[in-house]
Amino acid sequence: MANETDTGISLDFVLPAGPAGPQGAKGEAGEKGDTGPQGATGATPTVTVGTVTAGDTAGVLANETDTGISLDFVLPAGPAGPQGAKGEAGEKGDTGPQGATGATPTVTVGTVTAGDTAGVLANETDTGISLDFVLPAGPAGPQGVKGEAGEKGDTGPQGATGATPTVTVGTVTAGDTAGVLANETDTGISLDFVLPAGPAGPQGAKGEAGEKGDTGPAPAIEIAEDTVTSYKLRFKTSAQDIVSPNLRGTSITYNADLSKAGSTTEVPLDALTLSAEYVSADAIRLSIRPKETGTSVLADIRRVSIYDGGVFDIQTNDNTTITTRMVLDDTLFSHSREMHWMNIRIQNPSTGLWSMCVVRTFCSLNGSRTSICVDWLYTGVSFK
Repeated sequence: MANETDTGISLDFVLPAGPAGPQGAKGEAGEKGDTGPQGATGATPTVTVGTVTAGDTAGVLANETDTGISLDFVLPAGPAGPQGAKGEAGEKGDTGPQGATGATPTVTVGTVTAGDTAGVLANETDTGISLDFVLPAGPAGPQGVKGEAGEKGDTGPQGATGATPTVTVGTVTAGDTAGVLANETDTGISLDFVLPAGPAGPQGAKGEAGEKGDTGPAPAIEIAEDTVTSYKLRFKTSAQDIVSPNLRGTSITYNADLSKAGSTTEVPLDALTLSAEYVSADAIRLSIRPKETGTSVLADIRRVSIYDGGVFDIQTNDNTTITTRMVLDDTLFSHSREMHWMNIRIQNPSTGLWSMCVVRTFCSLNGSRTSICVDWLYTGVSFK
């Protein structure tokens, strides 16, 4: 490209690059230079602890800050250590300063009423207590001479605030003259009262003995209610109709010896039948089936057992239709090694109503002492 100048032209050339030439031989290493001067000392970094969290795997994460690094730790939780020994009781602290003296209470007489039995009732007021007396009426005494009214004295200055005392009633006894005795206690006063008793009235004449009535007819007795949770009797006469309270406990116990091969026992549970049978010298088996062959029974069952050193065994049958024999627990240990509970809710196929019970089973000595306890919670219930 030609560019005009003051004295002629200037030529700008664009030349394509030629192909790269072959690499030259490696040159010899030069001599090592002198060690340069030591640089200035850098700022000392800060190392801080950021977060410490619990997790399954231990780890540390370093986060850069303006002045250094911050370390975040993830620590797996170790097993709980044994409980430490109980520490010794600490020394008793010094007695605190005595509080300000409370206001001296006022003790006033409230009401005085006549009654058969002497008594005193202490009612708390804003400044102390008011005493209400019940006094047995004595004979009326002669009216005394009216005294002259004295002049009202000037109001004295308010005294220092005293400690708030407790006022309690001590003894109340009968006597010829009424009186009140104030006894000082550690925290206030105790009042002992003497109340005069009125004279006894004359004894009334003895009434005549009434004639003995005829013996009434014996009541008719019939069963008013008989269910797994209730048993009541009705006692009925021409004048009365009385129904007894519930005479039946809700717990029914079935005891059996299931220590021999082939031994079994059955427990009725509304529309179902619970069976317990010998399995081995160490265990029995629990199963359940419809009471009537060929029927289907709807049930909710929750089974929980604890055996040996605290091992749990759990089974749930929710909204389960039972048509044939169903095993609930194939191995229930029979050497006092297992505690066994079942909650069973049963729908009667004829009425559609529900009943619920708790069944507890405990076996000992190879099953020779097997107890099945049934506690009925309710019967004949609808959930509509």
